[in-house]
Formats: sequence, structure tokens, C-alpha cells
Amino acid sequence: MQKNKIVCLIPARGGSTRIYNKNIIKINNKSLISYALNSAIKTKLVEKVYVSTNSKKIINVVRKFSSKKIIITSRSKKSETQHAKTELLLNEFCNRFEFDILVLLQLTNIFISSKILNMAINKFTKSKADTLISVIKFPNFIWKNKNKFIEPFNYNPLKRPRTQDFKNFFLENGSFYIFTRKGYFNYKNRIHGKTAYFEMPKKSYFDIDTLEDLKIVRKLVK
Repeated sequence: MQKNKIVCLIPARGGSTRIYNKNIIKINNKSLISYALNSAIKTKLVEKVYVSTNSKKIINVVRKFSSKKIIITSRSKKSETQHAKTELLLNEFCNRFEFDILVLLQLTNIFISSKILNMAINKFTKSKADTLISVIKFPNFIWKNKNKFIEPFNYNPLKRPRTQDFKNFFLENGSFYIFTRKGYFNYKNRIHGKTAYFEMPKKSYFDIDTLEDLKIVRKLVK
């Protein structure tokens, strides 16, 4: 059986509106991108780790890593804008590089370890899934807005269940996505077909997007 070529892609856009220089901001004396890079290069199943960026500041941080796994690659200006979808970058990457399986790693979640990535990749390759996403258990009562009021989304208040009965509810935490190059070309979306999941610790709920998120993560790390 032919071995799959597994690579990791870390999108690292230079501009950030809510947190200045977010991707290289320090958390516990380490730059944010360092957490993702350390985990990716230590993941035995990953052959190459691509960092997609045009930022000189990010490039300078990445170059401090001596790993031969790391490849810094440029991205189009269109894919680097604030409102550009990740799929635009994925289109560029999949057309440019050869691989079988891609681990799309979001550097804004620092609670990803090489152990987690190895286990997730193993689960994906052994499954018949087209995609694997990272999640946390989410046994919560969800409400949605409707005409200035709110209404229950996932339960009936007249038959209110116990939270421990909410066994099959998960929240996508955005840490990583695993899929094949072939599958991406068929669907042009990171999530497609039969979707498997890998459950992460509850603290991985905190994806650094705002200053409030940053404060919470810094406290959790300490």
C-alpha cells in the first residue's frame, strides 16, 4: 500500500484589525505562531509544514526555527485581505503543491499539541471519512434570535432534558481540518462529504480573535 504524503498548512496573514500583529503577539514569552509551528514540526506523520504569509515580521519569526520541515510560501494579495475566505488560499495552495492529505492548522488556537495532531491524522486515515474537524463537547441549550425575541434551537423547554443527556452535541473549535487534495478539488471547501471529528479539551474553545480572547488564553496558559 502506497504511503500518503501528509503536509500541514498554517495560514499566517500579516494584517490584523482587532489585535495588532496578532500572529506574532507574545503569550507566555512565545509568539502566537510558535505554538502552531512547534506542534506541527513535532508531528511525526507530517512531512512538510508550509507557512503561507507575505509578512516580513512573520517570516523573521518563522526563520528562527531550524526545522527542515518548514517551508515559507507566499500568497496572493487577494487571499491576504481581511475578508478573504480561507478557501481562496486553499485553492492557490492545492494547485501549487503536490500532496495526498492536508492538515489545515489555525494558529490562533494554542491548545494543539503534536500528540493531538498525530491522533487526529491516524483517526482520519483509518476512517472512511472525507473530512475530519476538531471539536469540543457542547452539552448546552442553544437559543436563536427571531423577530426581536429568542426561541430554543436544539431542545424543547417543555421537555427540558438534563445536560448529561446532551451526549451527541459538538462545537467546531476551528483548531484544524484534515482532508485530501482530491476531495478538496471535488468540493472546493475544507469541509465536505462524510465528516469525522476529533474531540479536544474544553480550553481549546478559546480561539484568539479579540483582545478578550487573548486575556483569557494568557490566564489559561499561566
